[in-house]
Amino acid sequence: LFLVEKDTEGFRLGQQIKDKCGMRASMTAELVFDNCRVPAQNLVGVEHKAAACMMRNLEIERLGLAAMSCGIARRCVELMVRYSGERKAFGEELRNFGQIQRLVGESFAG
Repeated sequence: LFLVEKDTEGFRLGQQIKDKCGMRASMTAELVFDNCRVPAQNLVGVEHKAAACMMRNLEIERLGLAAMSCGIARRCVELMVRYSGERKAFGEELRNFGQIQRLVGESFAG
């Protein structure tokens, strides 16, 4: 694993990736290395051990994404419950209908 300064000769950003899944707010682009020379002092960690370092980072990232997903799901269920109490059909709140109760219950269980 190594660091490359953005003004290093031979290094540039390629095309920006815009139509992607996941966290769309984070900028993602190709990194182009064309005869780019990186000094040995820019090595981070131990040589030939970058894969293990990156896998550890992926584990941490996955945990963070899982936590965000749980928070988003919780908020969605809260909004579902609130809306089912506010909205009426046939003179009754939606939350009184069995099908809505099933959907809310499955969402809590999921």
